Amino acid sequence: IAFGLGPRLNAAGRMNSAERALKLLISDDYDEACELARDISLFNTSRQETELEILRCADEQIAKLPGLCFDKVLIVQGENWHEGVIGIVASRVAQKYLKPCIVLTTQDGITKGSGRSIEGFPLYDVLVHAKEHLSIYGGHSLAVGLSMDPANIDKFKDAVKEYTDKIEMPYPSLTVDLKLNPEFINVEMLDCLSSLEPFGSKNPAPRFGLYDMVIDDILHIGEKGNHIKIIAHKYGKDKKLQILKFWTFACDFPYKMGDRVDLVVSIEPNEFLGERKVSILLNDIRFYGTNDDEMVKGIKIFEKVMQCRILHEEACYALPSKELLTQIYKYIKSNNGWKYSYDILWGRINNPDNNYAKTAISIEVFKELGILNTNEKGHIIMPENISKVELGNSGILQYLSSFDKVKYGA
Repeated sequence: IAFGLGPRLNAAGRMNSAERALKLLISDDYDEACELARDISLFNTSRQETELEILRCADEQIAKLPGLCFDKVLIVQGENWHEGVIGIVASRVAQKYLKPCIVLTTQDGITKGSGRSIEGFPLYDVLVHAKEHLSIYGGHSLAVGLSMDPANIDKFKDAVKEYTDKIEMPYPSLTVDLKLNPEFINVEMLDCLSSLEPFGSKNPAPRFGLYDMVIDDILHIGEKGNHIKIIAHKYGKDKKLQILKFWTFACDFPYKMGDRVDLVVSIEPNEFLGERKVSILLNDIRFYGTNDDEMVKGIKIFEKVMQCRILHEEACYALPSKELLTQIYKYIKSNNGWKYSYDILWGRINNPDNNYAKTAISIEVFKELGILNTNEKGHIIMPENISKVELGNSGILQYLSSFDKVKYGA
């Protein structure tokens, strides 16, 4: 129901009219119901294609527009983007970049927008602050809708930036309800979980932590191969678990066999042909032992560096040594580029002097000097022709080195 019927019924309203979905549900004519079901499936296919195209355009804007990726609220815009799916796109962008996102589309002289937030950031309050530039707005802390005159887009963006510059942004987090021993995951556990139902916003389904797991294999599943099955065991133990992650291609999954990782999972029943089994669904993953507080600190300092508003001690924390810069560049070159997030690269670089900020700043330095480029997908790529450069010519490194007692290459 959640992955098959629900999206199709929803797509009818997004792409055409919800009336067709209603007719399907109440029809007592088999032939009519089959025709309506075919139509609705086509709407869903169209919705998926439209959503992916707008998401591609949004990613391209974030990758190419200077400074956009460092804004506290991401605002992307396009002409004639289908207003029925911009809310889904905003949600996808917010999940990917871990920031609130507003997607704007201009059609027939009117700009409409849909926004999605992250936990702890009241996106509706941003609209209240910018209301003088809006014709209509509404929503709540996590989701908003709006419309405006296209002439007000830049003023609206300025008002959003004015609001966010004055506040400390939260960082998304997942609550782990219980650390779980893989040995105790079994069918009997499902009965215990069912006693906690019904689950909902005020009673969310529990999440479990599986710590120090080793990835044995990564398999693609599904007709289009757009889901993966991870085979993993706890370090030092034998029992292997099968963990599912939906809507991810194996080639886009940044972890590999042999990696030691921590997992956040949910557990659900899976009944097939009368047999009841346990399904383990992946909610999140990180390298084993990752210090989340250190990563969040690094992300915030990195963004402050790119906005030229750091303090002295933050400059000391963020300035990479020449040796670290060399190590990171050689690693990226050995992989012929990098298509994953900076936190994954940070986890791959074995250097006790490294942190997230230094990793991210190193990449920005390389891009600044032209020895790395970014493609339309936001992936880091190697230029066709690479000339020898002086790291000391980097404006970013010069800025960090300008603080007292901070010397480049130290």
